[in-house]
Amino acid sequence: MIQLSSKERQYIKETAAKYRKQGYEVIEKPSTEQLPDFFCGYRPDLIVRIGDYTKAVEVMTRQQESRESHSVNLARLLEDKPDWGHELIILGQVEWLNTPDGAASLDRDEVLQQMERAKELLGAKFPQEALLVSWAALEATVRMRNKFEGIAPDTLTAPAIFSVGVFHGTISGDDYSLLVDIMKYRNAVAHGFKLTEFDPAVVRKLNRTVKRLLPSVAAVERYAWRGPYKLPD
Repeated sequence: MIQLSSKERQYIKETAAKYRKQGYEVIEKPSTEQLPDFFCGYRPDLIVRIGDYTKAVEVMTRQQESRESHSVNLARLLEDKPDWGHELIILGQVEWLNTPDGAASLDRDEVLQQMERAKELLGAKFPQEALLVSWAALEATVRMRNKFEGIAPDTLTAPAIFSVGVFHGTISGDDYSLLVDIMKYRNAVAHGFKLTEFDPAVVRKLNRTVKRLLPSVAAVERYAWRGPYKLPD
């Protein structure tokens, strides 16, 4: 049985209270008898339900890599269940990017340009190079979604912006699981590892995700009127 830290236990209670306030029925630390048979032994920290929609919620610290893999497997298990969702909340030290002075995240038009470049590289049979270009567009897109909600600065690392996004709802738990999986390929290519087999479908899946997550022109205009966001307390 996985032992939870006091920080995790406290956060689970706070998250349960948040969902109850939103009108959800909440089960904390559900027993095997309270879970459908298709969970196959998985035990999320919370089950939250509203109407016909149910979500499995898991909370973990950033150091628990084995549990993160476990959570990705649970998210995949729920992918083909239309009335089920999955949310992963990761607690821990915020990680910052070390960027040069003057560096700024790509805007919407620049993300679209990156996407066109990724398509060209994919068509020219350079899938790994296309992955890096598409990944840059993805990170900028998630930062943009977080920024528009006023919840995170630009200079967080990819795992940090994903964790912030999934907690605040700018990306879904399913998106988080997908991006964590694709990030393994990106890390290998970016850090000089050879991939003996690399399926270009990974890049196409990433491209579709960027297009789906990219804020609309109307959202960009609304943010421009609202002005710069402030860091949360």
